[in-house]
Amino acid sequence: MAERPAVNPNVHDIADRAKHGYAIGTRLLAAVQYRLAQLAGTGRLDPDESMSLQTNLFFIWEALYAGTLCAVRDEDTDDCTWDEADNTYSDGRTVKFQARIEPWQESDYSWEHNRFLLGDGAVNEHPRGTICHISPPTPPGDRGVTTASRTDLPGELAALREMLPPARDWAEVAIAQAERLEDDDDSQGVGDGQR
Repeated sequence: MAERPAVNPNVHDIADRAKHGYAIGTRLLAAVQYRLAQLAGTGRLDPDESMSLQTNLFFIWEALYAGTLCAVRDEDTDDCTWDEADNTYSDGRTVKFQARIEPWQESDYSWEHNRFLLGDGAVNEHPRGTICHISPPTPPGDRGVTTASRTDLPGELAALREMLPPARDWAEVAIAQAERLEDDDDSQGVGDGQR
């Protein structure tokens, strides 16, 4: 009989990594879903094929949700507190900062490709016209905006606004971020037993 593999005994670290993975994965899925709708809307992809692919992305999003947030959430957590609990690291920092930068009438409901968009799954977490910053689960010597002093807060929010692109550029940003994460993982030895 095979020996049980060693696991991370730090449940808070596990939960924080799951929350971060869900936030990153959901943002990437939303970017692809918006891109598929755009390709169908501009005639570069068959609309039925686009919807089929988006349906598959929805099932991937469901599996991601079940395997991350649902897996680490305390079963006794009240349903009405899930959003807050799922968006808070074990040290109290916020996982995902999201802000609307365009009126919803202009970005969400009047997008020319809406009829080609499956309005379920990751796109509900990352609506058009918003920007999003996902905090790392364990920032090295960094402090999140939530722990900033009142005098530092305006400057930090201005810096955050400058570094975050609007929703319409998500596909390119998501791909660039995924490449940076892969590069960071490679340089830190993630995946080869080192950390």
